[in-house]
Amino acid sequence: MHTASEERSSEQLQLRRRSAAVTLERCFRGLHDRSIYHAALEHRPLFQLAMSIRDSDGNPVFFQREEGRPFSEQHTVKVLLGEEYEVALELDDLGRTVTAVESVDIDAQQLSVSRSSVHHRERTNSYVYALHGHWSPRHVQATSVGERDVCLVEVRYFHGQEACLLELHLQLKIYQQKKRLQSRGLPLKAATCRFDASVGIERWSFAPAR
Repeated sequence: MHTASEERSSEQLQLRRRSAAVTLERCFRGLHDRSIYHAALEHRPLFQLAMSIRDSDGNPVFFQREEGRPFSEQHTVKVLLGEEYEVALELDDLGRTVTAVESVDIDAQQLSVSRSSVHHRERTNSYVYALHGHWSPRHVQATSVGERDVCLVEVRYFHGQEACLLELHLQLKIYQQKKRLQSRGLPLKAATCRFDASVGIERWSFAPAR
């Protein structure tokens, strides 16, 4: 027997799913290539996520290369504990399987989205979901010397009416003092991850700002 609370929760989930389906129809209505909508009914997750991060002064964060060092990733993004950052995300739905993006969490903190949009990319014949918002590192303490933190990036999206989750991993070093952020670092234009769910491998690349 379901409780009243469980029934309300189920009803709310169904409403979100129906809303996502309506959002999809509105985005595609009037567009010349409706075949993309029908392709989205097949679940073939293939994504490219691009992320740029800027501090409260509008400056890009720094990253450093870690080749030859004993860390799981070859690049580390450097951020300040408690600083509010402006984050711009672009999710390119290369597999044409997303009907709507519900939310994004970065290191267990939900991105506070200020604006979002969807546009068609002719080169790949795919749709790109763009989100802008604010995020702050809320760790208990800064990263220990000689260590790195793994930041989980979670994108919740809908495939038709099915709720799905994309999980990616970004390597961070969280500092207590701002003056140490730029040491051995380069300003970051964008960190980009290509992820094919059938293979399960994250391929990250980091582009420095000019």
